[in-house]
Amino acid sequence: VIVFVLETGSSHFMNLRDDLDSFPTLNKLSKNSLIANSHYTTFPASSESLFSLFISVYPPRNFYSTCIVSNDIEFQHPFPGFVSLLKENGYESSLYLPFNDVVPLDHALHQNLGFNKIYFAQAEHIEGKGMDRHALKAMKTDISGWMASDQRYVAVFLPQIGHAPWPNRPKSRSIREHGKMVAKIQEEWLGELVELIDNAGKLEKTTIIVT
Repeated sequence: VIVFVLETGSSHFMNLRDDLDSFPTLNKLSKNSLIANSHYTTFPASSESLFSLFISVYPPRNFYSTCIVSNDIEFQHPFPGFVSLLKENGYESSLYLPFNDVVPLDHALHQNLGFNKIYFAQAEHIEGKGMDRHALKAMKTDISGWMASDQRYVAVFLPQIGHAPWPNRPKSRSIREHGKMVAKIQEEWLGELVELIDNAGKLEKTTIIVT
């Protein structure tokens, strides 16, 4: 299982209903895919959206209040959701991010979902704008090893290149154009994962979630 989350990913940037040809990897996968063109995020903020994506409920008030979570709270069991369920059934579970967590809700979520491994490129003291790429590289390395040993896995990739606002967007480029550009970059990264899995003959045995 691969989960690939594009932030900030508006349907105005990745219009799969009318513009699927602009995204060749998703177009390739579409014949065996469910494309939810009328789906909307459960919450406009990333942290809460991810919480509901992984756990299927809104963040409850006892440890959520406008993205503020007490660092003193300790959870004795993993949060219920597909990650901890798959881990209980023998899957390796890993999360790949470019930057260390700074939002308390992100920290609470990531640390308690049941991941065997959480990879932060920033923690490897990697500098520059390529930390998304380094996280992707680490993910591809792990997936290659799991496929070689027939180990089932759930791997989650949370790149940040698309996260708005975009200080590097030139004034001559509209928000819609820039959003589509960074979505296409990330779609190319997804293509690297698909190619890796396809070359190993595992694509038909892999569930890929893009949101």
